[in-house]
Amino acid sequence: MIIGKVTLRSLSTFSRTGYITLLVMTTDHIIAEIDAEIARLKQVRTLLSTSTTEDDHKPVRKARKLSAAARKKIAAAQKARWAKQRVSS
Repeated sequence: MIIGKVTLRSLSTFSRTGYITLLVMTTDHIIAEIDAEIARLKQVRTLLSTSTTEDDHKPVRKARKLSAAARKKIAAAQKARWAKQRVSS
């Protein structure tokens, strides 16, 4: 045990040799490993966010325009459904 520094001890086994090794990492080493992993993740995130896919280029469907007569027919049909529902309840 190292006095004055936090250490992480973990046992790892090697199946080929059958030996058990003891790995001691200081906090400075752990922080350096974390910083390296963060840098790698940021790089991957940048690559993924700037990449283009086929989904990005799908055309946007235009809104269909109804004529005034078609809107009146739809409104009349809906009013008839509401009236039928009012009578039956």
